Parts: sequence; C-alpha cells; structure tokens
Amino acid sequence: GGVGRLDVVKKFFHDNGRLRSPSTLQQMRNGFAWACEFGRTDVVDFLLRWGMEVSAALNRHGQTGLHWAAYGGHEDLVRLLLQHGAQVDARERGFEGTPLSWALYGWGSAPPTVQREHYYRTIALLVRAGAKLEPEWFESGDEERRQAGRKMRSDPRMRAALSGSFP
Repeated sequence: GGVGRLDVVKKFFHDNGRLRSPSTLQQMRNGFAWACEFGRTDVVDFLLRWGMEVSAALNRHGQTGLHWAAYGGHEDLVRLLLQHGAQVDARERGFEGTPLSWALYGWGSAPPTVQREHYYRTIALLVRAGAKLEPEWFESGDEERRQAGRKMRSDPRMRAALSGSFP
C-alpha cells in the first residue's frame, strides 16, 4: 500500500472483493495505513471500495487513515476520505490528537524545504468539514507541539486555513 503499487495490491483480492488467502484483514488495514501516510490516493480508493472501513482504528493507538493523510498534508486523499465519511473529530489514544491537530503538527514540524501549500489546503478542508481547533493541544505536551502552536498563530496563511477560507 505505501509504495503506491495498485497493481500489486489488487493481487491480494479476488474479483468479488474478498481477500485472497493467506492475506488477512490486518494486512489490509496495515496497507491502508501506509497508503494514507504516503498519500497513495488510488490505493486508498481501491481499498475503500473493497470493504476497508474509512474510520477504522488502524493500530493500538487508534489513529485513522485521516490522521495519517492529514499529517502528510495529502489534500486529495483527505478529500477522498471525507467524501467516504471519515470522522473528522476522531481522537487517537497516543497523543489525544485529532486529524486537524496532526495536520497542524505535520505542518509545524516539517523542515523549511517542505512545500507547505498543501498543508494550508488540507487544513482548510478539515475545518470546512467540521474540525475544531484545540489550542490547548499545542500548549501542553512537548516543545515541538508548542513550537508548532507559536508558528501557527504567527502565520496569516495558516490563520486563513483555520478559518476555512484558504482557497
């Protein structure tokens, strides 16, 4: 899933959508998680059409595909997941973060060489879908989170994204 090879992923399924033996549901979930993290929209779309639950908790900490897609700023994938009914307010158990807080953390902790435009659009999509900013999430926890919060408040483009008005 993570490498984006839809042709390979399809080989794990029968024509009727059932997993081929010895493939397991857990392997499908893992492939979905990796595809979401790496922005493999075509693989995610295929897995959703073949029965992957859009808001499934993907590991013991409860992250969803939307958490991973938002963290990477994968705008098209976030849009797809939202169209399939992904829970915009899902909270994972590791850091108590929502997809929006993961997107903000990804944006704030990315190296300066990373293109941030896709994060602004991703965040605006999440906000328009009903995501709510929780400033206290950025005031507690580690220094990276606090740094991301300071950066978020000082960036006019981010403030526009958080209002849902970023194009």
